[in-house]
Amino acid sequence: MLKLEKVKKYFGGIKAVDGCSFAIAPKKITALIGPNGSGKTTIFNLISGILKCDSGRIFLGDKNITNLSPHKISNLGLSRVFQQAHLFDNLSIEENMSIAIDNEDMKFVKNLLGLNRISKEKKQKIKEALNKVGLEKSPQHLCGELSYGQKRLVELARAIINPHRLLILDEPVAGVNPKLREKIIKILKDLEKAGETVLLIEHDMNFTFSVANRIVVMDAGQVIAEGTPANIKNNKQVLEAYLGD
Repeated sequence: MLKLEKVKKYFGGIKAVDGCSFAIAPKKITALIGPNGSGKTTIFNLISGILKCDSGRIFLGDKNITNLSPHKISNLGLSRVFQQAHLFDNLSIEENMSIAIDNEDMKFVKNLLGLNRISKEKKQKIKEALNKVGLEKSPQHLCGELSYGQKRLVELARAIINPHRLLILDEPVAGVNPKLREKIIKILKDLEKAGETVLLIEHDMNFTFSVANRIVVMDAGQVIAEGTPANIKNNKQVLEAYLGD
């Protein structure tokens, strides 16, 4: 589903990503982990087109998406949840969700200006996505009045409703309470059962090992290990990277 081939990204003399290669399988949940500064977020930004590769190639399915614009990559089937909230607080949940359905620049502008009415078909899609994440708020509720955890659920629902082949999540449980953390585990497991392909970054190792089928470990801009959660837990190189032993 996603393949990186010898991807490099330097910032001056700093090798943020240094010849990184890995692939993720469809219909599975893969976690990208590593200590702070290992290059995980840079990889996500390269995959989604926010940053440009210095060298190497990135494929989404059979499409070479290397250095395409974020908009083009999104239209090819990539949907992302960012670490920080990216909702319009002055719009309702329904309006924020509608923008994700209309993944085109002009439709986006029209929705933002209130020039597009939300059709019954879209309302139904929005309702189904909100049900998937279990958000107990009216779709007409303003996003600015939601709690942090509720905003995370809206963002997840918005990523789900955005037409996609791959869902990438940047720290989906960062800052959430334990109850919501367990809820997000169930949401992701349900998405996997429905055939979704997910790639995530997360510092919460208990969460990661609970939800991921496969784990890719980075350190100093390179992949140092890949495998099942059980294999990674007992990998000496991974323990050294995290603990400095």
